[in-house]
Parts: sequence; structure tokens; C-alpha cells
Amino acid sequence: MIRLNYGLKLIKLTEELIKAAQELCKQGLFDFLEIYVEPSTFKKNKAALKCIDFPTVIHSPHLSDGFNISIGGLSQTNLDRFNEVLQYADATCADYIIIHPGVGGNLESVNAFLAHANDERILIENLPKFCINGYQSPSMTFPKSLKKILPKPIKQFGKSFLQSGSKKSTFDHQWCRGYFPKSIKQLMNAHDVGFCLDFGHAYKAAASLGINANQLINDFMSLGPTLFHLSDGISTEELDWHLALGDGDYDLKFLRCCIERNPSNYVTLETPRNNPDSFKEDINNRMKFEKSK
Repeated sequence: MIRLNYGLKLIKLTEELIKAAQELCKQGLFDFLEIYVEPSTFKKNKAALKCIDFPTVIHSPHLSDGFNISIGGLSQTNLDRFNEVLQYADATCADYIIIHPGVGGNLESVNAFLAHANDERILIENLPKFCINGYQSPSMTFPKSLKKILPKPIKQFGKSFLQSGSKKSTFDHQWCRGYFPKSIKQLMNAHDVGFCLDFGHAYKAAASLGINANQLINDFMSLGPTLFHLSDGISTEELDWHLALGDGDYDLKFLRCCIERNPSNYVTLETPRNNPDSFKEDINNRMKFEKSK
């Protein structure tokens, strides 16, 4: 039986949360920390970052936080956001830096940015095809207005509901970059970067393309992912919602087999927390995935 290496996702950083996360690592429940970089927070979090003594992965900001390399790849905003990402990565001695290819724009802008960044720690993450209002996926901590309806299928509420509930109105409707293996492979070959396979994003892309999700995931697997992102969701829906394991219909046994047959078996849980100050739900989701063998 292959032991997986589980990552614990951190967004809002405090010394207390970091200490609690590291205690779970000491107990063997998790093996590394994945930190999402909120813009303009490095100075505030610098002291807390010094407490980290476990392997670390850094996740660049999402489009909703102003980082979108497929539009104006070398714009000052993108460069400033990534400079802070590098500060986080250097401060934590991170093994990897995960980047989204972006929404709208074109791959030429993505190529320009990656050529400029030239960092061997970068992992490009596949995205869904469909995006509403700048969202590729909601926050891991759901707003109260959404907790009552999850995990019901999104189709019951429609796109107008999602648009009216969003404060991020950067895009009304756009296609993401990197939703198909071919474009990810092009980026990997051109810039010698690695690959982060987000299973939920692959399910969403398959729904948009009208193809079999397992086959698309197998095609992504041929690229040799370095790290995986895991959540559940509604496979027939195009918009990405990171649900707790068992609250959707993803084939968790198949996903576990994908990880186990891959040379690298590092997987970050991207499941929601009703209480952002507690990791109880992360532990429960890890246990659920262990039972999916």
C-alpha cells in the first residue's frame, strides 16, 4: 500500500494557525504546507513564516486577487504580485511555486511571463475552461450566503445567482488558459516548468468540452504531475466548486489510483472549512480519502 503525502492548505496566516498546522505534520496527519499568497501580506506575515519548519509549497494569487498572466503577462501588477510570491517562497524555502495560467488573453502572454520568471520551482496548474466574474473557484471558506445551498448542484441556481452574489466582476464570462493537456505540455516544454494537476479543474474542463473526465485526467497524467490538488464536486457542472470529499460525485477511487501510480504522490486538500480557524474538516477529508482505496 502506497502512503500518500498530504498537504494542508493555508490562506489566512497567523502564528497560531501555523503552529496548529505544524502539530498535525508532527503527528503524521499531514506532510507539507501549501500557502496561498494574499497580496500585500508578506510584511505582516513575515514573523509567522519564520515559525515554519516543514516542507512548503507556495500558491500564487488567483485572478480574483489581481494576478492574471494571460493578460498583460509582464504588467506591473503581475510582476509585483509575483515578486511577493518569491518573497514567500524564499522565506519558507519552498520546494514549489504553483501558478495559474490565467483567464482570457492568450498563451503568448503566459509564455512571456514564464520566460521572465525563469524559476525552476514553478508548477503550472490546469484550470477549468469556464469562468464567471473572475472566479475559477470560490474561496475554500464559503460565505454564509452559500453555506445553506452547498453541496446542491449549481444548475439549480443558475449563473445569474452566482453573478449577483459575487463582488468580483472583473469578467462576465471568459475561458481559462491551460484547460487542455496540449497547452500545459507546450508551457512545460518551452519553460522547463513542472505541472500541478487539479482534479476538480479537470472535471470542470471535461464538462465544458463534453468529454469523459477520466480520459481527460489520464491525458493530464501523461504529463507527469509533480503535485495534485484534491476536492469533490458535481461532475456535470462547468463552474468549479471545491466541495468536501463525499459531497460530490467525483470518482475518488479512480483519483487515488492516479496518484498512487504517479512517481510523485504529493496531494493538497482543497476542501472547504466552515471554521477557518480549525483543521478538523481537513482531517476528516484526509480520512475519507484514505478509505477510498
